Amino acid sequence: MLGDLFYRGADPEILIFPKLTASGESTCRGVYLAGDASGKSLLKNSLNSGAEITEQIAKKLKGRALKDNTFHLAIIGAGPAGLAAASRAKKLGLSFVIIEQSIPARTIENFHKHKPVFAEPAATENISDLWFEECTKEELLDKWKTQLTASAIKINTGETLEDIRDYADLKEVITNKNKYRAMAVILATGKSGSARRLDIPGEDLPHVHTALSDPDYYSQLEVAVVGAGD
Repeated sequence: MLGDLFYRGADPEILIFPKLTASGESTCRGVYLAGDASGKSLLKNSLNSGAEITEQIAKKLKGRALKDNTFHLAIIGAGPAGLAAASRAKKLGLSFVIIEQSIPARTIENFHKHKPVFAEPAATENISDLWFEECTKEELLDKWKTQLTASAIKINTGETLEDIRDYADLKEVITNKNKYRAMAVILATGKSGSARRLDIPGEDLPHVHTALSDPDYYSQLEVAVVGAGD
């Protein structure tokens, strides 16, 4: 099913666009895209997207009985859109599972130390339940961590999505660790993807990194750089 969610643009090697309805639902019924994966770039837009889509799903699910061992919502990705979706689901009383292959807000975690985060677009109101104002990356992450802890939102980290399948009138979300059944799925995976690995022994050692968030850490060290991109 995952391969049916997107279509390619003029350059088939690069441009991938989501097929979405006005409510954010994909051509795979019951699967929604939020945030950067849906084309909503900028943090504030992603936050609003996650909250708005969760509201739409809650309206559609109203009156439907929840079956045993089933969630109202499966959220894939714990970036801004996924976290905003989880926060709104919690507020609305929806049961949910949120799955993240790495760590929550990984893209922001990978920003360089003390990076300013701008609350753009300035004319757009933040309608999500997560705090967001102009600040540094550290302040933003601290605020979100405090809010998520207070809301008791659990995130299944280190869990990678493998497939989404139809299961009667539900969706079955298959990961490398588990299977979940939900009435609806929100894909909030972003577009940055994961760093390519070398698939060699030692690449998981603690001194091997795939992001440069603090250049000072490497000062005066002998460093081997693999790859010559940005």
